[in-house]
Amino acid sequence: ETWEKARRDPLTGLFNRETGIRAIRSALEDRAHPGELVGVMFCDLDGFKA
Repeated sequence: ETWEKARRDPLTGLFNRETGIRAIRSALEDRAHPGELVGVMFCDLDGFKA
């Protein structure tokens, strides 16, 4: 439970930035092979309100 609270945004329930970057880095390391293309998309929600 403490792990979840430290790694999730309390407002949205989504992973925080640090946890998201670690997950993306790990996925890229696990799946990327020489010669393959990999894409990552980030969305910045300015003025986001819940």
